[in-house]
Amino acid sequence: MNVLRRAALAAAFVLCAGIAGCRCECGAGSGGTPSTPSVHNVSGSAECDAVCKRIEACGARCDRDERCKIERGKCPASKRALLQCEATTGTFACLPPSGFTLTSGCNEDEALCTGADAETTKVPATP
Repeated sequence: MNVLRRAALAAAFVLCAGIAGCRCECGAGSGGTPSTPSVHNVSGSAECDAVCKRIEACGARCDRDERCKIERGKCPASKRALLQCEATTGTFACLPPSGFTLTSGCNEDEALCTGADAETTKVPATP
């Protein structure tokens, strides 16, 4: 069982390290064994920057790790497309003193997650 667990953790670590454009924070488990990835996001992408600039223009803080997080079962390409849609077509309303609301008809398109490459490979559905 321990061998299976280590193999699963190693596979999760390799998947984490292999997703281009995805920042994954992988902590160390006991004995230096890689742990399951805890954060998958595109926080360094131009799309994340565009949305955060709109949020920050309201004087609000943009939590990039949360705002640009890739949900399990989704992929970097679908998250980036959603962020791009929000940045270009979303309505950002500033709420004094440092808040905002975002209204948009944007939806994440899972059809972009074909698995053809790292950008379109889904984040594992289970931790």
